[in-house]
Amino acid sequence: MNSSLILVPFLVFAIGVFGSDEQISVSVTEGDSVTLHTGVSEIQSKDVIEWRLAGNRVARISSSEPSIDKAFVNRLQLDSQTGDLTIPTINTTDSGDYTLKIRRSSRSSDMTFSVSVSADEAKPVSVMEGDSVTLRTDPTYTQRYDVIQWRFGQQKSLVAEINRTAGIFNIYDGPDGRFRDRLQLDHQTGSLIITNIGTTHSGLYEADIISTSSRYTIHHTQSFSVTVRADVESMSVLKGGSVTLRTSLTRTQSIEQIRWTFGDDGKLIADLNGPVNKKWNNIGLNNQTGDLTISNIQTDQYGDYKVQINTRTMTLHRKYQIIGE
Repeated sequence: MNSSLILVPFLVFAIGVFGSDEQISVSVTEGDSVTLHTGVSEIQSKDVIEWRLAGNRVARISSSEPSIDKAFVNRLQLDSQTGDLTIPTINTTDSGDYTLKIRRSSRSSDMTFSVSVSADEAKPVSVMEGDSVTLRTDPTYTQRYDVIQWRFGQQKSLVAEINRTAGIFNIYDGPDGRFRDRLQLDHQTGSLIITNIGTTHSGLYEADIISTSSRYTIHHTQSFSVTVRADVESMSVLKGGSVTLRTSLTRTQSIEQIRWTFGDDGKLIADLNGPVNKKWNNIGLNNQTGDLTISNIQTDQYGDYKVQINTRTMTLHRKYQIIGE
């Protein structure tokens, strides 16, 4: 996915102070754009700034003249005023140790940015019409975020945005109004909540995240491919029969929390550890997918079921109805 990092759950660990060696770890996702900061506000004529990758010089500023090694001209950008190094649209082959050497008239310093790049893909989210779903931003990128913009569809229509500095926390209906009264924002994490979701809300959602610290600035895009099914999750089961309420989650989606409830009063019947009520000793929980199986069902177990599942990328709310035959 496209994103830019002027360089998601840790980003930087720095040891030491300017003027001594520093070790900084930078973890990014393929497609991000990352900028590694020198900490210099303005280069003076006698300053020398040099960037090396795995020991080989890739960029240099001397006598206020910037230069980039010809092998990296199309891969790197060098700020002539500050010496900051930008790696746009980073990929896994750009991983490595980027060493910064600064020589000034009064002092010199070395700094190493250990950049690791992981592969990226759109997170699949499968829900049913009427569900409520939370698209959760990765805390790796949102611990110090400044701006988050949520976009939808091929046209990348802006549907929500947060700008902490400007005090902006807005949601939008979309160009055709399809999101009217459907969206909420978590102001702390920047996660997007879609309530009473419909089939017209299927599509690609992208969260453009900008995060800044003294040593890096990140432009990262997190993507979700949302599929909304139109069928109603209502099942007819004979007394004594068995039924499985399926969540549509896959075993690869790490589940952090599950809550299955029953009836209008929302009685808790199962969580991540399985059944929590002796009356419900005929149920089984798949803690990898969240599916709930009811064996030898009784008439007082006919009714409405709800599930809330938290994964690393989303929170899902779903309703089911079981009726007798």
